[in-house]
Amino acid sequence: MTINADNLNRTKKLLLDTGEVTDVAELDKAFERYAVIVRFGAADVASREGELGLLTMLNTAARTLDGQVQVEGPVDVVLKTKGFEGTTLKQALTTFGAKPGYRAPSEVPLLSLTNADTVRPVAAGWRAAVVGCGSSMPFEPGVAEPLAVIAAAALAVNEAFHMLRRDHALAGKRVQGLSLWRPDVLDGWASADFDGPAGPSLPAPLWVLGLGNLGQAYLWTIAAQFSFQRKLELWLQDDDVVTDASWSTSVLTPKGVVKRRKARMLADAMDARGFETRAVEQRMLTKEQVTDETPRLVLFGVDNTAARRLVSDLSAMVLVEAGLGQAHDTFRGIRVHGFPQEQHSRDIWSAKAAKERPLAQAYQRLLDETKDICGTTTLASRSVGVPFVGCFAAALVVAELLRRLYGGRTMQVQDLNLRELADRECVLG
Repeated sequence: MTINADNLNRTKKLLLDTGEVTDVAELDKAFERYAVIVRFGAADVASREGELGLLTMLNTAARTLDGQVQVEGPVDVVLKTKGFEGTTLKQALTTFGAKPGYRAPSEVPLLSLTNADTVRPVAAGWRAAVVGCGSSMPFEPGVAEPLAVIAAAALAVNEAFHMLRRDHALAGKRVQGLSLWRPDVLDGWASADFDGPAGPSLPAPLWVLGLGNLGQAYLWTIAAQFSFQRKLELWLQDDDVVTDASWSTSVLTPKGVVKRRKARMLADAMDARGFETRAVEQRMLTKEQVTDETPRLVLFGVDNTAARRLVSDLSAMVLVEAGLGQAHDTFRGIRVHGFPQEQHSRDIWSAKAAKERPLAQAYQRLLDETKDICGTTTLASRSVGVPFVGCFAAALVVAELLRRLYGGRTMQVQDLNLRELADRECVLG
């Protein structure tokens, strides 16, 4: 198969952009060592938190690692999570794109939900953490908000990916975490004093703009966090179609689905989860789109500077957006903005074009072979993307929306990197 911008796995692209692989023909072979083992027992998934945590780990790991996940546990367990009710974990794994019967090579990371000798996620209330092998628990796991469960699972897969990349000396041996109710707290965040309200709901319809990596992570989180709200109305906006590459980054895109309109596909997915949906197949956010009928709660996931510069004009709305790092050395970066805020969006995002990076050796070699300047430069321009970063960002975004609705401490900006979560910075609202 000829590699192009529509079919290249966005994790594998990392190896091209760093120069680790200099010939696209060698990419699949080089990626064979990227795998994890996920181990669990029936008792681990008996709770709502356990099942959601396992599904999130498997979903994000399978897409990140091109299906290379060895699953050790009762895959015939019948699921109860919305969107999967009545199906088995084995069926869910097919949707996620995990390779059936896959056996991982030796010395790959081992993830579980409870085993102290593995990397594992923990959640309670609004707190989320990953605990490395042999590390002490920062808090006792317990009843947790779904967004905290998702954040913890994403942190676990992030830690495993650090171990595979061999790019952090403490990967798999440390504790990383935060309170989603008080992300500004760096010391003592593990205390239950920093939990928010239990079981918050949304008081109004929600508009989700952009249905790629981030938008689908928003919907995965919304489906879990607000599953008890019957017929919550969702407006889902995107004019794009699913490509082969979409599966590797987007957690609600089934393996093998291509050329479907994203808005329609995700409307079907959220309808099946009990929500009332409206598919909006338009590209840009404009003042003219906003009417008395338009939802006043907005989650923005459009990777487009021109669109971002317009969001302050929607002054009657509560809007939260996230941006993810796109390059091989920034892809774990997350920046979240909440609106309304002091700065106008036009002052936050410059209209200047981003500086182009020189072609990595693999792309230059491909260009020499194909003479396809347009196709090669388009391929090189595509971002590195992994779904565990998107899911963690989604938890931050939904939490910011809820803090604004429930009188919590709001943030104008949250700036962080999953490499060192303790180095995060927050600008209070």
